[in-house]
Amino acid sequence: MPQQLPKELINLIESLDEDQLHALNHLVVEQLRLVHKARTLNAMRSFHMMDRVWFTHNEKYYEGTITRLNQKTVSVTLDDGNRWNVSPGVLTKIDTENPRKEL
Repeated sequence: MPQQLPKELINLIESLDEDQLHALNHLVVEQLRLVHKARTLNAMRSFHMMDRVWFTHNEKYYEGTITRLNQKTVSVTLDDGNRWNVSPGVLTKIDTENPRKEL
């Protein structure tokens, strides 16, 4: 675990019964969904239609053009015509004036 929880919180969690633990789990899952959604929306703001982008998948480099901004993903049409729906967090914009491939 990257960050240790405070002892007071651990003690509180250990004192909860099963129903309370389920309720706590529900709250934590919902909070994580909100954090993930906010992170995705923030990353999505830096992209626009027709931007040139690159990403890697299974250590392979892909380059293409953004053709659609979806609710959770970005549709990228690759130079070979294939289309991928990609999380905006893994995309990197290509400077079309000074293009260079970075891996």
